[in-house]
Amino acid sequence: MLEVNEMDDLEFRRKAYADPKNQDNEFLDKKNSSDEDRNFVEDLQRFDEKLKNAMNVKPPEGLAERIILNQTLSDYSQSKQRQRYMLSMAASVLLVLGLFFYIFQPVSDINIENEVFAHVYEELTHLNDKQDKNVSHFNKVLAEYGGEFLGEIGEINYLGSCDIVKKKGVHMILAGTHGSVTVMMLPEISVREEQKISDNRFHGSIIPTGKGSIAIVGEKGESLDEIKKTLQNNFNWAI
Repeated sequence: MLEVNEMDDLEFRRKAYADPKNQDNEFLDKKNSSDEDRNFVEDLQRFDEKLKNAMNVKPPEGLAERIILNQTLSDYSQSKQRQRYMLSMAASVLLVLGLFFYIFQPVSDINIENEVFAHVYEELTHLNDKQDKNVSHFNKVLAEYGGEFLGEIGEINYLGSCDIVKKKGVHMILAGTHGSVTVMMLPEISVREEQKISDNRFHGSIIPTGKGSIAIVGEKGESLDEIKKTLQNNFNWAI
């Protein structure tokens, strides 16, 4: 007589999970061998039935259209967010470029001319100063602005800081042939080429240098060529 091997619990549960309605004789024998096994299979069968019923529920009318619409709206929202981000980035780049060109582009010659003459008239009292200091004394002051005299430039009667077009500079008064000559050294203001300037009382020029520019202004009739040549030959922006 052959011995029949009964199905063990592990194999039984594996088959039950795979197919709770399994009709294999060995499976049925194991199922009916105890209330616990039978209840286990019946629970699985009831769950399987509920799952099938849930899958057979008819979806609400228009569900597919609503899903498509929601997806479209979501895509549109993400697209708008990307657009706003790109516009924000573009605005930031334009702002940076605007600040860059505002700070670093050469200031127009006409604006400099107006500012130079305005400063001369504001500081008319300095035209009468007679300090007559030597070059070494003024080099100590100029060092703060990165400038230095390499040689004698004549009689220096005044030296002080000034703001031209909201940029720091140095205001100097030299003794000319017929009167005082105003010299403004502007390390932060550039011109492309020499610009002749004049008004009813004064005349002069704004000349480019290795760093920034120099404005030279004297009374009408004052010769400025020698002073301009002396400055160009003896003044240097050290930094």
